[in-house]
Amino acid sequence: MMPNSDALIEELKGKSLERLMAEYIRGGTLAPEHPVIEALIKLKLHEEMRDLLKQMSGINAETFNQVSVLTGSSLRLEKLTERLKTLTIWLIVLTVLSLIVPVSIEGWKAIREEPVVFHQPSAPAAPILQKR
Repeated sequence: MMPNSDALIEELKGKSLERLMAEYIRGGTLAPEHPVIEALIKLKLHEEMRDLLKQMSGINAETFNQVSVLTGSSLRLEKLTERLKTLTIWLIVLTVLSLIVPVSIEGWKAIREEPVVFHQPSAPAAPILQKR
């Protein structure tokens, strides 16, 4: 005697996939090859697959957002690195100039000014000693 198929379908729909698989394997209420059990197992597998795909889609969206943030950070870091490089070059140029300018000024002063000559008063000549 075949049980009421609507009631059976409702009863089987409430079971988890694991229980349906057990029902399918051991041939409980219906024979394992019964199309109702096979269809419900496929339906449950389909629902699980759909849920997993939704989760994966959410993870993909989150990953995309994180990659976008990381890309933006990377671009900012590249700009800052380029700016640091430019400022370093300017610092080197200014350091070299700060060394060259004072030396150049002193050299220019030395060329423009008349040399200072120190004259010593001439000492009276010492008497020449003659031989006697």
